[in-house]
Amino acid sequence: GIPLLMLHELLPGLRTLAVEPDEVAFACLRDNTRDVPAISLHQGGFLELNAPPGQAALQTSVGASHHLNTAFMLQKAMQLLQPGGLLSVADEFLPPFSDPRSRNRALVRHHAATILATIAWIDQYQDTIPNDDDGILYRAFQQTMALAVIDAEQGRAQEATRQCPDLFTSLRQAPLNKRSQHAIGVYVRFFWLELQAMVAGFDYEVERKTYPRRFVELAHLAGFELIRHRRVFATTDADDWSGGTHVITLRKPVA
Repeated sequence: GIPLLMLHELLPGLRTLAVEPDEVAFACLRDNTRDVPAISLHQGGFLELNAPPGQAALQTSVGASHHLNTAFMLQKAMQLLQPGGLLSVADEFLPPFSDPRSRNRALVRHHAATILATIAWIDQYQDTIPNDDDGILYRAFQQTMALAVIDAEQGRAQEATRQCPDLFTSLRQAPLNKRSQHAIGVYVRFFWLELQAMVAGFDYEVERKTYPRRFVELAHLAGFELIRHRRVFATTDADDWSGGTHVITLRKPVA
């Protein structure tokens, strides 16, 4: 709901339909937007949305596109947009892959990079790591992610993808539902969420992250024109089309 409210601050005259399928997230969305009458809400999936075709001037997706079948999502967006309408997608994308094994390695490299970059920053400014439960979990993330990335970089997909689910299984017994007493514990809970996203990604039917060039290829097949692409946070490689958080703007052509 926060990006939506920011958009309305920039464009006060905008009329918006916000789509959210999850009950808990929908309740938060409803609470956050209750004072903005220009925002209408729909609880349900985007692909099942029953809205007039060819009416929307702008569609935005922030961190949501990888939960949908990419081709179907793009086709639905094309159907709902008016000629010349824009689709803006901000989401995480993987480095390029060619088969399930290389996709799993890409998942490890992408998600582990976010965790290890944060750990490197913490180690630069944190003199000591607590010896409590959260400190132990912090070191477990540090070791496991580093080893998993080494295996992934060297093409050992089986080893890389085994370590992370093993850590995930062991952490399910950890007291991560308790309130943290210090900053390290807060970061550990962030790492836990990132690890969940990685493990979910190993099941392509649950989480469908692809790579940016493939996303744009599917967009072209759906009839879109690429207007702008930018990688705003890098997780792998120097190529701006590799892993990280990307913002991609597409346009439905004017007939």
